[in-house]
Amino acid sequence: MVQVVRDSPNERAIAAAGWRPATHHGAGHEVAVLTKRHFHVKVPPPGGHFHVKVPDEPTPGWWGLALRPGEDSAAARQVLAGGKVGYGVAAEGAVTTAVVRGALVDDWLHVGRLEVGPAFRRRGLASALMGAVQAWGAEHGAGHAVLQVAEGNSGALALYAGLGYALHHRYRYWVPAPGSCEDSTS
Repeated sequence: MVQVVRDSPNERAIAAAGWRPATHHGAGHEVAVLTKRHFHVKVPPPGGHFHVKVPDEPTPGWWGLALRPGEDSAAARQVLAGGKVGYGVAAEGAVTTAVVRGALVDDWLHVGRLEVGPAFRRRGLASALMGAVQAWGAEHGAGHAVLQVAEGNSGALALYAGLGYALHHRYRYWVPAPGSCEDSTS
């Protein structure tokens, strides 16, 4: 599987070579990359009795929401824990209600794994966590942010647009057509 910038010469070339869009990709095969430059951080308070923080280590509850079913492995945990990372957590008492991950690369904050538990949605937790992880990033030298979101996730796209993120580019996941490669799995 490869990811290729949409409508690029590379995408036209792999399509001509018989590759197909990876429509089976679990998170969606069409992805928007959004950026926010020179952000000024405001941390909106969540509704209700929620506490939001961004520790430098993941909590057990963070892992519980951030990893989707079938993803929890030593390799996944190693990838998500590498580098300078902040693990945003919203909690109500001892219950983890929402999470986000922010990783620093130079002066860029790479945001990912935003997840709000189904019972806790529509309470401002995603906005509060985005504000908190951006504040964490700014404290550690980030001046810009980038994230990726499935194009079919209209709720997330609206959230990020409301937070000042703008489209940078789009990409698509592609796979070889059956029998088109030496790899026996294609």
